[in-house]
Amino acid sequence: MKKIFVLILFAVAAFSASAKERGEGLSIAVSAPAVKNADGEEWISQYFQDSLTSNFARYSAMTVIDRTNEAMILAEQKLSESAIYDDESAIELGKMTAARLVVAGTIQKIGGSFEVNLRVNDIETNEIRAAFNARFTKSEIENGAAVGKASAELLEGLGVRLTEAEKSALTKANSAENESVQNLAKGAAAEKSGDYVGALVALQKVKGTQQTEAEKSTAKILSGTFSGKSVKEKIAFYGEQAKKWNEIFGQLEAYMNENAAFVDYDFSTIEDKIDMKKQAAAFTVKQGVKVVPNAEAMKVWADVLNAWKAILDDEENAEWAANVMIPVFGARGYYDHDKADRLNDCYELKYLYEIKAGLYDDEGNCVSEATVKLSLLRADREVATNPRNHRKIEREILVKSQKKYDAESVFKEIVFSSVKLNDIADDMTVKLIDAKARVFVPRDERKKEYVTPAVLSVAE
Repeated sequence: MKKIFVLILFAVAAFSASAKERGEGLSIAVSAPAVKNADGEEWISQYFQDSLTSNFARYSAMTVIDRTNEAMILAEQKLSESAIYDDESAIELGKMTAARLVVAGTIQKIGGSFEVNLRVNDIETNEIRAAFNARFTKSEIENGAAVGKASAELLEGLGVRLTEAEKSALTKANSAENESVQNLAKGAAAEKSGDYVGALVALQKVKGTQQTEAEKSTAKILSGTFSGKSVKEKIAFYGEQAKKWNEIFGQLEAYMNENAAFVDYDFSTIEDKIDMKKQAAAFTVKQGVKVVPNAEAMKVWADVLNAWKAILDDEENAEWAANVMIPVFGARGYYDHDKADRLNDCYELKYLYEIKAGLYDDEGNCVSEATVKLSLLRADREVATNPRNHRKIEREILVKSQKKYDAESVFKEIVFSSVKLNDIADDMTVKLIDAKARVFVPRDERKKEYVTPAVLSVAE
């Protein structure tokens, strides 16, 4: 019995030592590092904050206060990002969140690299318990190597003993999870800067455990519900919403012009037909070219339009919604219809594509050119509008998977006709010369304007 009791005491002592080594009993708050001299890279701040928070929670027994904690939100609102690295600010944040330890720091872009400076302050003893300083390339920031190394060194500096397997896992971030954490941070940074569509693009890429937060952020961006009480608050809300939605639609038009679809081509098969009488030949390229809707862009477009439908369905929004200009998505509208039909075109997508290819001999000379014209159309039969009020959308806009868009898009053959026999070589090849999409020009109804779509081969 005495032997068993000694074994129990030994086990309890071992467990206590193990718990202590993992930081049990300590509470830690991770603040967003201040990012300096890195215009366009502000997302790195939240990315580091979220990644460090996740790693501390996963690899230690500490109580970790994350960014969504109410006390943390209030603390970070009170403390400016530029000052959070100061000891005084770290102590203040610790007090407001009831955390004994506070992670704070800066990430500064110097030339083509990023200098990461982090430290952990103990607000009870006013000492630095752990510190980290290193420089990284942008790719090391993006692939998770930088934050993984920072997490490992800070944890070990706090006395948290990591196994070799845990150290290896920290330095080799889960790529899917890492991408989602980044996109969540990019969405937040884009929204903060007023790039609402950029935020929506980033947020829809978020998967896994971060998806719920991404969906909440998306709903917040596209919200149009008034929750105030006073008349002055309502007036301010109306003005803010009209301004925001005009910006959203303006950004969406520009985004869709560039990203609504991509051009896919397959020039693997060339068939010839010789006409000796005309001393010429015709070459037919199969499969040819096709225009494929970009599922990511379609999802953003549908999210915005479906949110707008909900806003229009609420009569409380009629006053400010009437001041929002809905753009024409693509080349339809002013080009082909009279003024009475303009509003009806607002919820259509119609892009006109011109794809030019060349037939080349074995010395690289272009002996013939051919242009294929294609269109991408999502018309009113899919996006139904109310016939009594064209500004109203009748039903939810649905989208498909990229695989389904790919399968439903049809190739169009390219034909090079009347190629002189003297210009024909043993080895003829086909190359893409140019691809462009016609878009609406609000400044001049008669002017044509083109954008360049993404172009991919079947293999790509």
